[in-house]
Amino acid sequence: MPYLGGCLQSVLKEATANPGEQVCHLVIDAASTDGSVEQLKLWSEEIFNNKSSKYSFKYTSGPDRGQSDGFNKGITRAESDWICWLNSDDELAPGTIQSFLDTLSKHPDAEVIYGHVQFIDEQSRPVKRCYHLPYRFSLIEDNVYVPPTSGTFFRRELFIKEPLDPDFHFVMDVEWFLRCGRNLKAVLADHIFCNFRISTQGKTSEMIKSGSVSNRHHEERERYRRKYIYPRWPELTEQEALAKLLRRQKWAKILYSLLKLRYFIRYLDNII
Repeated sequence: MPYLGGCLQSVLKEATANPGEQVCHLVIDAASTDGSVEQLKLWSEEIFNNKSSKYSFKYTSGPDRGQSDGFNKGITRAESDWICWLNSDDELAPGTIQSFLDTLSKHPDAEVIYGHVQFIDEQSRPVKRCYHLPYRFSLIEDNVYVPPTSGTFFRRELFIKEPLDPDFHFVMDVEWFLRCGRNLKAVLADHIFCNFRISTQGKTSEMIKSGSVSNRHHEERERYRRKYIYPRWPELTEQEALAKLLRRQKWAKILYSLLKLRYFIRYLDNII
């Protein structure tokens, strides 16, 4: 995995920038054979020999049922009240931990704290930014928007009670928010939390670039729609419910676009 080193370094840099905070980086590897385990072993030895005061590193490697199952294993092994979901080819952006702490101090009852996203290419060069909206479950329910997950902080107890569904490979985050997000206390921090990598190896990269979805992605989307969205209208057939959802999406997308206008100047600066 060519980007694992950047992920490890980004967490260490954030921990070093916040020496008063206990940071444990836990990596769950799916018995990979691409050299990741050897890299993790070397990193573990380096951290042990040059130990930062409150930074620790742990990893485990073994077969699993996919990303969701691996994530759930990480939750059971974690010991802190808060966890940060970070994909292994992504990076924590500078200042993320401090922004998280500042936001938590203002919103001590928060259950999820997320920020904006900087997309980067295979050489870690900035591509574009995505500025996110304050949490609004109706947009999730209308299949228009979902908050980011990589780089987002969650109270660990959320996933202890409601783990990710390992039967979902592409849209496990959408399924989880639909299942658990109606009364979620989620707070947006006005700071970039994640450098999200777009690469030929990323399973969602092609979708981000082209807007197209794979057959499995489409199947998973229909599966969560049947479970959480279509039952909102029990008097309708599945086809009628889909048609109603698509009509609602048109208005929800207008609302989404209007809400995003708050970032018009920032997006304009990116273009210029």
